[in-house]
Amino acid sequence: MMAGATERTLAAVVADMEAIKGKSGPDIDKRWAELETEAKALKGHEVRQRTLDDLARTMPGMSLAGDQRYQEARNAFTMVDAIRAQLPGVTDTRAGRAREMSAEIERRTGQKPQHGGYLVDLTPAVETRATLTTGAQGTAGEAASLIPTQQRPDQFVSLLRARLITQLLGATVLDDLTGNIGIPRQTGAAQSAWVGENQALPAGNGTYDGLVMSPKTCGSIVEISRNTLMLSSPSAQELVQADLLAVMAQGLDAAALTGDGTGYTPKGVLAQVGASAQYTAWAITWQQVLARLTDLETANAVPNGWALGAGVRAMLMGTPKAASAGAGFIMEDGTLTGLPAQWSTNMPSGSLVLGDWSNLMIGLWGVAEILVNPYASEAYARGNVQVRVIQSADVVVRRTQAFTVLTPQA
Repeated sequence: MMAGATERTLAAVVADMEAIKGKSGPDIDKRWAELETEAKALKGHEVRQRTLDDLARTMPGMSLAGDQRYQEARNAFTMVDAIRAQLPGVTDTRAGRAREMSAEIERRTGQKPQHGGYLVDLTPAVETRATLTTGAQGTAGEAASLIPTQQRPDQFVSLLRARLITQLLGATVLDDLTGNIGIPRQTGAAQSAWVGENQALPAGNGTYDGLVMSPKTCGSIVEISRNTLMLSSPSAQELVQADLLAVMAQGLDAAALTGDGTGYTPKGVLAQVGASAQYTAWAITWQQVLARLTDLETANAVPNGWALGAGVRAMLMGTPKAASAGAGFIMEDGTLTGLPAQWSTNMPSGSLVLGDWSNLMIGLWGVAEILVNPYASEAYARGNVQVRVIQSADVVVRRTQAFTVLTPQA
């Protein structure tokens, strides 16, 4: 209960007292005494309520993602625990905790392990507090009352996002999805017009269609030393996690950039956009680079970064903008045409993509599933363990006109 509710009640009592303050008589005196007693009681209640409100504002917030006991158990749970629990003969406390957590995640999310593995919920915990003080709007993303907390180093989805080249370029990543997701898309804009007095505006509606994101299976297999899994040090656990994250990020980036849409593979940017222009192999010019800006200006798209294939960065950093002395190089200080540039081996060698990367959408469903195979023949012979991590994901390009591609001539 906030103090404001008490103040409104006290204001009503004061109004009643104002109405009779100039009157006299036994009934008026009795009524005045009653109102005075009520006002004093409400005033004391107001002071107590303000104290409680101040304490509530400064106490730790409660997680929105579940009860406190579940959050505490989840915060102590790591990906390595889920792997160790599936090894033969491992029955310690960490393994037991992993089994219990996987069962609890299944109960809470309704997601069942599709491949016999363990579910791993490492999404961020978020808390909220009521904001009692007045503050200017437009600060902290206009969400000052939402306070992210406990950004743990073992959050799979958060760290996976951080490793995506497409995410660094500004791709829109949607996580914790359920079912198929419809993405509306405007294909034609309504027109505005200037009219005189008493003249009707011309009718004209925008045209729309939609894209559908549906969960597809993205999986990776890594081989881990059994001795490494037996270690309990945070650094060893981070090493295992880094391996899993690296291969998953590679798979998602490859689909987002060059996926061909065949089989169960999403269709990425290059397959949907195609080559906008070509240049003589390893002899790109400054004018050809600038022309890609014009491509997006014509499409009313605002670019926010470049994706470069292998070898492109070195070529651009060694190519002058013009033959005249002091013209500078096409790429300097890690930027190209003043925009960030990220390189990836998932891009075709020699290719460049400029775009408004927010139009590339990557969807992640549910939680990751980890499955251990301690008997894989080659890994077993080396005393290692084979681990498979599976994540449901999909990729769509919302607006192909927001990208332009420059490729070398064959």
